[in-house]
Amino acid sequence: MAEPLEPEKPKEEEKPALPEKLGVNKFGGFFQPSALIQFWGQYSHVEGEASDTTFRLRRVEVRAKGEIVPKMVSYFVNFDLTKVFSTSTTSAAVTGSGAMPPGTVTVPTVAADRSPLQDATITYITDYADVSVGQFKIPVSLEANQSASKLLFPERSRVVREFGDRRDIGVKVEKKIQDVFFYHVGLYNGQGQNVIDSDRSKDAGLRLEVYPIKGLLIGGVAYGTIFDRESMVRDRLEADLRLEMANLIVQGEFIAATTGPKARRQKGQGAYGAIAYTFIERLQPVFRAGILDINTNDLPARTVQESGVQRQFELGLNYFLRGDAVKLTLAGALYSQEHGVDTSELTFQSQVVF
Repeated sequence: MAEPLEPEKPKEEEKPALPEKLGVNKFGGFFQPSALIQFWGQYSHVEGEASDTTFRLRRVEVRAKGEIVPKMVSYFVNFDLTKVFSTSTTSAAVTGSGAMPPGTVTVPTVAADRSPLQDATITYITDYADVSVGQFKIPVSLEANQSASKLLFPERSRVVREFGDRRDIGVKVEKKIQDVFFYHVGLYNGQGQNVIDSDRSKDAGLRLEVYPIKGLLIGGVAYGTIFDRESMVRDRLEADLRLEMANLIVQGEFIAATTGPKARRQKGQGAYGAIAYTFIERLQPVFRAGILDINTNDLPARTVQESGVQRQFELGLNYFLRGDAVKLTLAGALYSQEHGVDTSELTFQSQVVF
């Protein structure tokens, strides 16, 4: 006798996945929000002086991208809410009145980067050229233009922070052609982030990248001031390379710079090299070394930093709980200065991206 058939178990109702994109307008456009939060715990030491420890929110970026007209008009906006809290202190003279004696007092001042707006672009998309207007990163430095969530170390290298890693308002034309070639041509105010132009000079930039084999990027940048070069120039020449193959990453850059008014054109240069290797898809030890000289033509130095070569040596470990979406980083850095004191830092970073 055949055994009775067991009644089929009712299928569990599958919960619909939350959409990553939200539809907008009658043209079929979409809206895609995201965010990046980075928390730091940091220990720093200056040779011969006391050490400091601090907790801070390094980045709290709220972003949105999408398309108004599919494959024709897109947009991107990015706010870093930590900029709202960027303040410093300054001393102010008090002449004295009533019960207050004359002297000086320390008062908080709002930093120059008080606006949280980072990027805001409108892009017109075509097959061979994407034209963007708004505020965005200038093309100097590969590391500067990498997302902060994908950096090998908590902070970018010193040469990149000195000569690149800058936003400006302007127009750019760029496109990646079939994983073989990328170009970027741009014209910018030259005044920096969230600043309206105040003169007729402009900055222009050209970035070219080629990908001779899968995983290898070779790039170069020419960037400089045009129209009026008497009062100020910001000239940059840069070359970079990135090899990403299997679990290995090798990256390096060299930047040469000329900055300042005609009467005091300061030349500088610097480079860094970094290497990382990922084990068991979770552990990634990283090492970076760099050198920076912001005054190679030996102009009279106004600061200690202008009077000699600076070197950096960094060692770190990234732990990926869920890739870059949930990442922990521990990194140590030693900064050696030719005519100054050495400094060292130890940084713990907790990061989430969603």
